Order: sequence, then structure tokens, then C-alpha cells
Amino acid sequence: MLVETADELLGVKNYYFKVSVKQANQLPKNLSKNAFVTYQFKFDKGESYQTKETNNKDGGNIHFWNYDKVHCIEEVTPTIIQEIKEGSISFQIYAYPPSNVQLPKEDGGAAIKKRMTMRNGPQMSAAEEAKLLKTDEGKKDFEVTYNENAIAKSPPKSPSKNVQSNFARK
Repeated sequence: MLVETADELLGVKNYYFKVSVKQANQLPKNLSKNAFVTYQFKFDKGESYQTKETNNKDGGNIHFWNYDKVHCIEEVTPTIIQEIKEGSISFQIYAYPPSNVQLPKEDGGAAIKKRMTMRNGPQMSAAEEAKLLKTDEGKKDFEVTYNENAIAKSPPKSPSKNVQSNFARK
């Protein structure tokens, strides 16, 4: 359906139209990685559409999307006519700075486990710890009491929220 003015669309049901996003020229080189376009219509409140991300292969500043999407307006109302006349579509281009950082290789978490072990020291059982500290394993000379406002080393005041420690005073 070809019309001379938008007013001729008033009352039309299931009005189909296509949005095409072909390319962007002269994007800044410092914002050219994973570029994509989003757009939305004033009359389609809350709905946003997006192209796929693209990278130019030669490092230039032209990005190609060749994106096409057919949209449908169920019924063209006076509000939609007014928004069409005023310019009812908004496009935004997003891109990221190029990165020279190499991503770590997947090792199943071995590097993180190694760092955590180095940070936390060797892991040992309570018996090994008691032997190393030359204390009796079961002997508890004090308890660490958890308080909402402070943490104090004192005998427990109530049986709730107490954490026992195997450390002994000398």
C-alpha cells in the first residue's frame, strides 16, 4: 500500500513495514569492537530491537549488519499517525573499545584453586592444626562469639550464634 500522507493510514489493520539496518560508516576506531544497533518505536512502548554484534575484519571504520526485520502495527490509530509524522523510530549504535588483553585459557578452575590455596595457606584438619600448635585436639580454652555489631573473644553468653575454635591460649 503506497500512500501520499500518513493520514491515509488511519484505521488500517495489520500494517506491515520493514526496517533495514545495512551498515555504519566512520565509527571511531577507539569504539569499533562488537558494534551493534538497537532501535525502538515511540508507539511500541517498552519494546527494543537489536542487530547482531559485528566486527569489521580489516580494522576500518565501516560495519556491516545487513539486518532486516518486518514489523506489524495491529491498527493504525491517530496517536500512531502523529508519532509517524514526528519521527517515531530511534536508532542507537553501541560499540566497545578494542582490547589487546588476552583472555585466560579455560583450565577448569585450576589457576583459581592454586591462587586460593596460596592465599589461604595449606589446608589441614583440626587434629593436624592442634598437633602443629602443640595443643590437645579436643581442648577448647576459649570460644569466639559472634555478635551482630562486633566480634569478641570471650566466653559464650548464650548457646546461640557461637562458633567454636580449636585454638588454645598459651
